[in-house]
Amino acid sequence: MTKLLTIPISIIIILSISGCNITGVANAFIDNHNERKELKQQAEEIVECFNTGDIDTLEGMFCEEARNNNDLPLEIQNVFDCVKGEIISYEYLDFGLVGSVQDGKYDKKEYNILLTVTTDKNEHYEIVFTRFFVNDFKPESIGIYQLSVDLMTQKRINGKIRQINEFLYGIYPYDV
Repeated sequence: MTKLLTIPISIIIILSISGCNITGVANAFIDNHNERKELKQQAEEIVECFNTGDIDTLEGMFCEEARNNNDLPLEIQNVFDCVKGEIISYEYLDFGLVGSVQDGKYDKKEYNILLTVTTDKNEHYEIVFTRFFVNDFKPESIGIYQLSVDLMTQKRINGKIRQINEFLYGIYPYDV
């Protein structure tokens, strides 16, 4: 029993010595968990927007700076036009959190998400979007700030089947 307690007690001691507090670590874990849950839900909404052609809902997911771009609805329509057919299935991949910490709290926090989708026309695409949850350097960038679509095909190269991704269209309203 004492061996089981050794590891958690050691972690607590290390955290308290290093200046981290347990509450801060727990809150960061909960925040990251909630953000990942929100990202999965947003991915489902994005798929639904592609299937219904709902420009307004997808536009509302973009950050303020992107929404201020008058061409955003046209850009969204262009990205919708790249996907042939209705999305019937998708796989979700979270590339993880990228961020920076200042004085014990995040001042920049972004996630990159990849959706590998299949349509009823037996086409395969990758939809990638990047979203800021925190950006103290540019608060108007909080939300989705880029989204792109690639067509996935397979070709035989030197006797081996290779996956080929062809970039179709991307929405990159500004540099962050």
